[in-house]
Amino acid sequence: MAERKEKTAETEDREAKVYELGYLLVPTLEEEKIAGEAGVLKEVLQKAGGVFVAEEFPKKIPLAYAMAKEVGGKRAWHTNAYFGWMKYELSPAAAAELANDLKENESLLRFLLIQTVRESTMAPKRPLYVKMEPPARTEGKTGVRKAAKPAGPAMTEEELDRTIEELVIE
Repeated sequence: MAERKEKTAETEDREAKVYELGYLLVPTLEEEKIAGEAGVLKEVLQKAGGVFVAEEFPKKIPLAYAMAKEVGGKRAWHTNAYFGWMKYELSPAAAAELANDLKENESLLRFLLIQTVRESTMAPKRPLYVKMEPPARTEGKTGVRKAAKPAGPAMTEEELDRTIEELVIE
């Protein structure tokens, strides 16, 4: 029984799975060097045995909060970064080693390595608001509402006072 579990674990480690690498490059990189840094990440993935499925070239985006990156003993805070992602097939053992290699890259502000599916999972972009058209006007109606008529006969002040006194006494 124990042998069977070990063999299953070994075959799972050798079986390629689909992973996605989402990354933020530091904003201090020059525009010309962004493509080179994305190429370096591709090379690292290919060297680990990765087979590419899809990718998106890094684009500069504002960050939700400031992030720090320590380079050469100095800590620098960034509020923008170049965001990109790559999807590829890789064995789980190689993916774990890849994460360690990526931690050493000084151009990466942050990265996230997750297991995913081969199909495109990108949601279509929706507008932040929907423009509503004004309601169509109908001829003959002024749009003024009439006050609702009372449901029953109105109470006199004396009846109202007696009703209130009865409620207070109880």
